[in-house]
Amino acid sequence: MVHNLFQRAAAGLGFGENFREMRNRFAAAPLRECAIAIINQPFVSHSIIMKTIRMCITAFILCAAALACNASDPSGVWKFEFEGAQGRKLESTLTLKLDGSQLSGTIDNRGGKVEISDAKFEGDQVSFNVVHKIRLRKFTTSYSGRLDGDTIKGTVSTKGRDGQMKSRDWEAKRSAE
Repeated sequence: MVHNLFQRAAAGLGFGENFREMRNRFAAAPLRECAIAIINQPFVSHSIIMKTIRMCITAFILCAAALACNASDPSGVWKFEFEGAQGRKLESTLTLKLDGSQLSGTIDNRGGKVEISDAKFEGDQVSFNVVHKIRLRKFTTSYSGRLDGDTIKGTVSTKGRDGQMKSRDWEAKRSAE
């Protein structure tokens, strides 16, 4: 009996003249309803989108933090040149170490290795002094600059023999050492 009903339904017999039209319209309904149900799943699609957005934001923040930490650490070996007496180019090596908020280091040039003093690092600003002893006199040279990745650019100031402050630009590059 059930088998006979299915045959009649398939042939469109005994169910009225619009049965074939209804059968064709409802044959596509499950697919259409499934597509609408998938599209309108607020919890599934919304949660997947939100999880994806959260993961992207987290990855961005972690990358930015890693870059910021790396970029704002002056620790390392820095090389720079300056013009000495008679216009000769002299190379210096600056070694900096940041331990918490304490900046320390040495500067090594033709006069030998000297400890830096009054060293500060705040934000991207680096400053320190170097006291040189030449014969019986002490000369203090003040360095200040802005850290930008693997470069420190700034000014060097020292008192000349006449007692006047003299300044010049300096640029140090981070060395691979």
